[in-house]
Amino acid sequence: MRCRTCINVLAALILWTFASPCRSALIFSDGFESPPLAAGTTAAVNADGWTSDAGTDAAVWFPSSPTADFNSVAPLAAPADGNQLLTIVEANQNVERAVGTIQAATLYTLTVAIGDRISDSGLHDWDIQLWAGGSTRQTFLGQTFRTDSGANNPSAGNWADNSVTFDSTTDPTVVGQNLFVLVGTYLTGSNPGQSYFDNVRVDATSVPEPAATALLTIAIAATLRRRNCARY
Repeated sequence: MRCRTCINVLAALILWTFASPCRSALIFSDGFESPPLAAGTTAAVNADGWTSDAGTDAAVWFPSSPTADFNSVAPLAAPADGNQLLTIVEANQNVERAVGTIQAATLYTLTVAIGDRISDSGLHDWDIQLWAGGSTRQTFLGQTFRTDSGANNPSAGNWADNSVTFDSTTDPTVVGQNLFVLVGTYLTGSNPGQSYFDNVRVDATSVPEPAATALLTIAIAATLRRRNCARY
């Protein structure tokens, strides 16, 4: 009876440990709706809390034409959000910001809606990244880009979500540092040009510590061994 009670307790611990990764929280979201713009106008992206190394080549924009810009405007179609977006005109330009502090045993997922403008000559070289650092980004954590094998590129006039993840259990040295989001453009030599970003989201999901999982496994094995030995 006592052994059965132990097994039941351990089973409950297993369910709690492996159910916890499902607990996710949205820690950052930005659809570039600030400052509010009139249709067809732009504003400096720095006004929305981002830092840009692209100068006037990066801007918040309110597209207005369903024939030249996107199939749906005011509002933009999902997975974009609201009326406005971020546009970066030239290749090798970035826009970034810190979105929070990296916690231990946490999986971070950056998701960004990527757009393909109708009047452009095809989809250009977009890039989304996660970094860690202090006052500035210092440690590269991961990226997804247009020519990546896992990229989800939109068709002309539409939007598609793309994501990149980082698990803090894989690099404990960055715990306590700032988590940076970077969106930008790059140059492959064949398809530079203007890129479009919207509905930037960062989710944080708790994951079990490797040490805790190992201890739980040892406890289960020891309990089962005692139960087997008691039969003889």
